[in-house]
This record gives sequence, structure tokens and C-alpha cells, in this order.
Amino acid sequence: MNELSFFKCGNCGSNVLRATKSAKLKTAVESVLPCKCGETVVAALRSELISAAVKQHGWLRDNRAIGPDRREEIVETGRDKKDKVSCGDCYKKNAGKLHLWKEARRAVQADQGEPDLTISCEGCGRQIEFGFAHRKSKGPIFLAEDDKDFQPWRIYPDPKYVDKWRERGWLRPMSPEEAAERLKLPVERVVGLINEGKLPRHKSAPQLSTDRYAVKAYLARPL
Repeated sequence: MNELSFFKCGNCGSNVLRATKSAKLKTAVESVLPCKCGETVVAALRSELISAAVKQHGWLRDNRAIGPDRREEIVETGRDKKDKVSCGDCYKKNAGKLHLWKEARRAVQADQGEPDLTISCEGCGRQIEFGFAHRKSKGPIFLAEDDKDFQPWRIYPDPKYVDKWRERGWLRPMSPEEAAERLKLPVERVVGLINEGKLPRHKSAPQLSTDRYAVKAYLARPL
């Protein structure tokens, strides 16, 4: 077990955290069902697209990095199947006999996005929100709960927590001047966007501010 010096669960008292990385995987499989009556060579061609979640388990260590325990779990989450039938009689008789289907091709398509990381208490199983010391999910990990060193304005949240942290006023503020530079707009226009609600106003900054995630989303909006 990797006991942590900076964390103690306020719910159960555990100081061990499990880290799980989840990625999506799709596998395309083509199989053939031989024709037994001599009408044709192939009675049916089956195309399947199998969706799965690949989970890698590990632990959050005292250096605030993830240490793997080298266990991998693959869970099937869906299967789309289409059969192209050439011989109706053989298909009707043998389609349910899985041992007769012969795999002809298999292609694995890994998800192009970053794996999703979750951190949970080993004692009670509750999920713990977290962020990183550096942008792009890099650097030491800091926990949003029961972490004595957590300072939200200095931490970059994991992407799935951005909206929650905005509601709490935890995102690092961005001034209208900095936002104007990013957006290539006059400062007065950015102030107007904040006042109009087109850029969310920071809830706890002492001066009028927005945040870098809102600016990034505004840049990516459809024109």
C-alpha cells in the first residue's frame, strides 16, 4: 500500500488513494460462416464493431505521482453486429453455432483522446477531485478534498472538473487585459463580454475577471 502523508479521508480516515486510467478501445472483426450445402463458398459474412473500456490500476504515491500496479482490466461495453447472408439455408441452420464462424480479419482502433484518470479513496471508494501543478495535466497531483497543500488558484483542474471549479470560484482568474491579448480584442470589448455573460465572470476574484478555460472555449466557438 502507498500511504500518503498529505491526505487523510474525511469520510473513513484512509490515507491510501487508488488511481485508475480508462481508455476507450474499438475492435473491428470480420468472420465468415462456411456454406455446408455447396450452394456457395461462404454462407454469411459477419462484421462486428466491439467497444471496450481498458482500465489500468495504480496508486497515488507520496511524491504526488501515479505508480502503476501493472493490472489491466478490459470490459466490453458494446457490440454492433451486421450479417451479410449469401446462403439462407446454411445461415438459418448454423448462424447460432459460434464454433463454425471463422475469423478473417481483426483491427484494433485505439481511442485518440487522452485516457481519463480518476482517483478514489481505497477505504470508502468515494471519488476525489484533483488537479495538476502544471498545464495539460502535467506535474504533481493535488487533491481538492482533505489535502493540506491544496490551493485552488495555483492548480490546473483535471478537465472533467472545470465546470465545478468555476462554480466554486476555484479557477485561476484571468484579467480582461490578459483575455483581450488572447482573444485579440480590445479590453473594452472583453469587459463587455464578461458583463453580458458571454464570458463567465469569476465568482471570487476581487476584480473583474474571467478564466483561461472560458477564453479557450470562446475561441473554439462556431462562428
